[in-house]
Amino acid sequence: MGTVKQLIEDALGELVVLSEGEEASDTQINVGLRYLTNMIAMWSIEGLMVPYQTTETFTLDSSYATYNWATGQSAPHFNSASPVRIKAASFAIGNYQKPLKPVDKSELLRTPIFGNIAEPSLICFDRQIIPTISFDCAPYGGVVKIISEKPLDNTLTLTETLTFPDYCNLPLMYNLAVLLCGQYEIDIDTTLALNARTNKGILERFNMAPVPTMRSPIPNNRRASGRGLLVR
Repeated sequence: MGTVKQLIEDALGELVVLSEGEEASDTQINVGLRYLTNMIAMWSIEGLMVPYQTTETFTLDSSYATYNWATGQSAPHFNSASPVRIKAASFAIGNYQKPLKPVDKSELLRTPIFGNIAEPSLICFDRQIIPTISFDCAPYGGVVKIISEKPLDNTLTLTETLTFPDYCNLPLMYNLAVLLCGQYEIDIDTTLALNARTNKGILERFNMAPVPTMRSPIPNNRRASGRGLLVR
């Protein structure tokens, strides 16, 4: 976990512009931020998505089992940037909390409801034009806590705290360092160029990989009927 400022200082440290433990000046940070946002914008045009991990809590409404998830949505829908994938989720009310099982849309529809029919157990993330989050039942209140990966954009602030998957830190640092070489009249070192290219390739392979579906199969001879009865 680190801030945008720390990422810029790491890149400057790679160029030996900064000594170990030294903080960058305001000018250095502003220049680094400008180059970083331009780099992310350029990668976005190339179709290269940089994921970062975020944890959010949304209030649930007893009238809704499905919520839109996109910037500009009105409550009770989830008003924040849509994620690429869900890493983990839990339902909480008061001091009570339970994990939610991620499933795909077809499994959500065919899985019987067990236990309290107003307490969700399953969560389904559907990436449509406006992505949605659905539960196996409308909760009687409480909140949902979701850990997700979202695409990094170029509207960064210096104090923004970002948690990247392990494979994202080095591509960002090395490639930002390469871009900053010209600013500080430093020749691009062969090793630095190789590290930047190699690590960017890791991100490219990540973007080529399909987003895994949230499946956990149940026996084919079972289907849901009524309010959770099993029919064979």
